[in-house]
Amino acid sequence: MARVAVFIEGGYLDEVLRKEFSMARLDYGKLSSRLAAPDDLLRTYYYHCMPYQSNLRQRMKRNGSARCNDSALASRDSIGSR
Repeated sequence: MARVAVFIEGGYLDEVLRKEFSMARLDYGKLSSRLAAPDDLLRTYYYHCMPYQSNLRQRMKRNGSARCNDSALASRDSIGSR
């Protein structure tokens, strides 16, 4: 029998739960087992991260965003380059 890894993108799932199910609570163990069935569940990965945004600095400056300061963006860039 095959082994399955389940990847749960928390940001998307939170948004769906909020909009469609009034923030219903989930049992991630049961969810993972059902998604993997009938195969064996190897493991579940849950991640929650910012969506990909290309050219963030350019878009923020072009839009005149108040959040656009080079020190904040520089620290964000240095975190991503690790």
